[in-house]
This record gives sequence, C-alpha cells and structure tokens, in this order.
Amino acid sequence: MVSLQSRSDALRHLAILPCRTKLVITDSHDVTGGNNDGFTSAYSYLYRTPEGWVLFDANGSGTVQLVRTIGFRTELQVFSGDAKEPEIAIPFAGLYSGTHPDFPHPYVGEEESAHGSSWCFVPIPFENGCRIVAPEKEESYHFFNVWTHIYTEDTPEWEKAADRVVWSTEEGKSAPCSLCSGAAPLDAHGKQVLFEQSTPGLVTSIRLRLPTERRNETLRDVHLRAFWDGREAPDVDAPLGLFFGVGYPDDEAIRRMPSYPLGEGEKRVEIPTGRVSPCALPVSEEPDRTLICRFPMPFDSARIELVNTSAHAAGEIGWEVAVEPSPATAGLDQRQGRFCALYRREQGTLPHRDYTVADVRGHGRYVGCVMRMSSRGLDHGLRTVQRLFLEGNARFYVDDSKSFLCGSTGTEEYFNWGWYDMPPKDQVFAYPTHGYTEHTRDSEDHSTMYRFHVTDSVPYYRSFRFDLEHGPEGEIVADYESVAFLYHSDQCALALCDAVPVGSTAHHYRSEGMVARQTLTRVYEGNDQVLARKVDGWLGVAGISDTVETVSGRAEFAVSVPPENTGLRIRRRYDGAWQKESATEEPGGSSVVGAQAALVTIDGEDAGTWRLPPRHARECWMEDEFEVPARLTKGKTSVRVALKSVGEVPWNAARYWVYAYSE
Repeated sequence: MVSLQSRSDALRHLAILPCRTKLVITDSHDVTGGNNDGFTSAYSYLYRTPEGWVLFDANGSGTVQLVRTIGFRTELQVFSGDAKEPEIAIPFAGLYSGTHPDFPHPYVGEEESAHGSSWCFVPIPFENGCRIVAPEKEESYHFFNVWTHIYTEDTPEWEKAADRVVWSTEEGKSAPCSLCSGAAPLDAHGKQVLFEQSTPGLVTSIRLRLPTERRNETLRDVHLRAFWDGREAPDVDAPLGLFFGVGYPDDEAIRRMPSYPLGEGEKRVEIPTGRVSPCALPVSEEPDRTLICRFPMPFDSARIELVNTSAHAAGEIGWEVAVEPSPATAGLDQRQGRFCALYRREQGTLPHRDYTVADVRGHGRYVGCVMRMSSRGLDHGLRTVQRLFLEGNARFYVDDSKSFLCGSTGTEEYFNWGWYDMPPKDQVFAYPTHGYTEHTRDSEDHSTMYRFHVTDSVPYYRSFRFDLEHGPEGEIVADYESVAFLYHSDQCALALCDAVPVGSTAHHYRSEGMVARQTLTRVYEGNDQVLARKVDGWLGVAGISDTVETVSGRAEFAVSVPPENTGLRIRRRYDGAWQKESATEEPGGSSVVGAQAALVTIDGEDAGTWRLPPRHARECWMEDEFEVPARLTKGKTSVRVALKSVGEVPWNAARYWVYAYSE
C-alpha cells in the first residue's frame, strides 16, 4: 500500500491545474447506442485472447485509479508491458472483500454488500504499459469500468506522486487558520455574507447548522454562493441540499412511506425509501446534522454568502468558515484553479438529448457531482420499474473531442452501485467517494446521489462537457438537477493549430501503401447515432461527410505551430467500423476489429507509437489522440508528422487536428 493522506490533505492536489495527464476509460457500454450494456457480455471486454477477456490495454506509464465490475467471478490479472505472467493475480472475491492487505476497506467494496457493484480505488501504477485481463468464460451479465490516468514524458513527477497516494478518512492536523463564524436568520429573498476577504487565502472548510423546522425546504431554497477574485458572477451557486450531498429529504414523508410495493404476485417486492448522511471526503453531514464542506478553495479575494431564493423566511443558520492565510500547495500556487460548483436543472428532459451536467471552456479538472433525479409522474399500477431513466450512460467530452469517454453503463453505475428497483441492493448508502443519500416518494419518485473523483478526476486543457443520457437511448422524460464540482481556469492550455484532411496539398500530405480511399457520411457515437439508426433522413441532417484513407505504409503531413509551444496533441478522426467485414465475430452479435498502430516521427525523430487496441466495431466516426513531447517541438514554427502503419490492420484516418500546449 502506498502512503496515506489525511481526509483534508487528500483534497489539496485537486486545486492544482493538471499538467499532461489524461483520463482513459474502458467499459462495457453498448457501442451501437442501445441498452445492451453488459447484460449478455456482448460488450464486456475490449477484446478476447486465449488468456482471457482484456478489460484495459495501454502503452506508456499511468495509474489505474478505479476498477469497477458487476458479475465477474474469476480473477483480476494485471500484466506489465509484454510480460507473459501477471504482476497481480487476485480473485475478484479477494480483491473486493477488504481482507487483502493491499486492497483493504474503505478503498474496496464487494458486489453483494456494496449495493450491487464491486469497486476498487487502490491505485495501480505502471511504467511500461498495462493490460488488465479477466479469464471469464460464462456468457452472462458482466459490467465493467476501468478509469486510468495516462502520463507523457512531460507529466511532472509531483502529479504522478499525487495520483499514487491513497486518501484516508481520518482528519489530519490542520495548518494554522482563522475562523469566521456567526448565526443569523435569513429573511425571505434575503442574503447573509458569511465571509469576505480582500487578500489571498485558502478556505479549508465551511460548516453550516440549519434550523430543524422546514429543513428540507431550507436545503432546497437556500443557495451557497462564492465570488472569487473580484468576479461579478459567482463561481459557486448551488442549493445547500445538493452542494452538501444530502438532497431534500422530508423525514416525515419517509416515516409515512418507508417502502412501497413494485410488481405483483410472486414478483411483488417492497422498494425501501429513506435517507442517510453523506460521509464523502469533500462533503459530509455530522450526527448533529452539521453540514461540512472540505473542498479547498484558493483565492486572491473572496466573498461567501447564503441567499434565500424563496418567499419564506428561513430560521437561524449558523456558520463557520476556516481560512488559511495563504495556499499551502508546495510552491505550486500559480497553477491553482478556481473552485466552481455549477448548478443546472431541467424540468423535463428532452427526448434523445442528453442532460448536460457541466459545459465549460478552459483548463482544469472535473472532480465530481451531486444529482437529484425525479420521475415525471408515477405508474400507479406499480407493474413496471419507476426509474427507467437510470439506464442512461454518463458521457465525458474532453477538449472539444466529439468522441466521448463513457463514465458508466447506466446512471446508477456512474455513482458506483447497480440494480435499482431490486431490494436489498436498492437502498440508501454512503461511502467516502460515492453515495445514494435520498430516496423519497410523493407525487414523484426522487433519488439523490453523489460521486466525487478524489483520485480519478477528469483533466481537461481546452474544454469539458459532461452529458448524461436519460433512459435507454435517452427516451425517458424526467426532472434532473445537479451540481458539478470543478477546479477551473478560463485560460485554455491547448490551442488548435491546424486541421489536416487526408490528401491536403496545403499541408504537403503524402502517403504510401494505400489500401482504400472512400468518402463516408457518418455521425458520432451518442445522441445522433441513435437517431440516425431510428429516424429516416436524420443522417442527412446530422451526418458528417469525410474522405477516409487507409494505408499499410506511411502517411505524412506538415503543420505550422507556435514557437512558444510546450508540446503537441494530434487527434485523428477514423472509421470506427474499419475492416468490420474481416473482424472477429463475437457472441451477442458484436464484432471486434484489429489493433491499429503507427510509429510516429516528428521531423524524423522518434516520438513513440500511436496505438489503438482491438475493440468492438462502431458504425460511426471515432477519434483518438497522440501526445508529442515538448523536446521535439518547442521553439519550432513548423513540424512534419510521419506515421508508419505497424498494427494488426492498416492505419485508418479521415482528418487530423493538431493542438499546441501553452503551459
């Protein structure tokens, strides 16, 4: 086990803007846009080998931050580089039980006792590539997610070290700080300033004590707002109930309806309602119901206030804000992001249009969210599931990529549980990184959940968008509201230099060993993919036409770059179904296409291997990326990029985009 950081210290690194770390997620989502997300094992692996199902495969160095599975019964095998024997081989039951000394509680949870989902947050570092394999044989339900931070040679050592330290639930010794405290009632549409300071500092905690009378209304109607560094608009503006992860539970309503029936006859079950206090590392509720936020909040100047958005006065609210005189971030103050809590709400989600949790432009990291989802009415016959909207997948779009990172194979699975409407797995719970804190029922069915990315944050350098599908293929109308937590800078650290269509004479494009060249009209995986499959004529509206070239030899082109660049990122658009006609046919009707790889040189110098592992064919456009180190590009005004195909199948591309880092 690597060294531990106390609860508060474990959050300090989140405020530091990421540097050359990327998140890669592999998962079992249905790549056709449907809802067969692991139910039949059709998509429960990247590809299969004689040694087992491969769940993750990457070159280079990184840290596996989360392994999450449902239905896997064999063992987790972790291979380093080209090794024939695994460095780690542990039965899944032992991995998640909490009894193994390297994988103890509270960093692991077991499927049956952890509400339908097994998970492991113990970091697994690697230096020369990593493959995660499960020697499964049974074709039954298997769901998985692997979240991994990938590094480049320009990733600083402090960032790798922060990734590989395990958090603790124990409180550490706090640095000397000042406390700003008080108590006051809050008038209808009133405002109360909790803390204000015009010199630099770091808010280390906020504590609130709410009145017991009409508490759920206070949680819903009173917003916490924070203004940093003289900005006119608040960077934090959220209802207390969502900001602190408790929802808006009505204790009396829960007592009146502790459960409700679902189904009939032998299939009738009782679905429990209830509430539980969050015990997350960033936010929690104490036994005396004091609300605590431990997110570090650095500032040059600050104002924190409570605002009553309702026409009813709130009772007396007590507060305590702890502030350090200057940020304690190991000399990295200049790299800090602003703490943001972004509130959104949709009263009735739109069919086939994902709910957007966050959409920002700049540089930072996404570190979690709290969501409350409510059914749009109820089936009073109680014969069907009430929360089918929970079948929606979580989708992250990073740095303007049109291909998403899939954060889950269902909404409840993004929050690290599973099998809603199936007691006893469907009952409220709270863990340090995730929880399901409220399930209440009135004229609608309400669920509040939280998920915090303490070690598995989502770095972004140009933009970030988190969209959430609602129901199978986004078809279920429901009421959603959410608070997304980020550390953010408005200044982008990645700038687009050029776009290169294959064959572009303006970029002196040339290729050798052409296998095929064709013009295709496709959509990207996601909303439009579903509609293109279902609705006549949608492809003509949303489809993108591009010419795809496949080469068995070399492809090369030249681009202009800013001399002040500190490295490049190259993105390509490719045909996700390339060579499907010769792909390996898999059970369940899926097809696995072979690995693509290219040796990359920049002005003739070796930059590494761009590799796309074997994976399920997708009838849509896809994108992937390659990172070029600063030593090959810094100070240059133009570079020539060459790609030599060395994969199982020829290299396939329609277009390249070249971005320059500026940090």
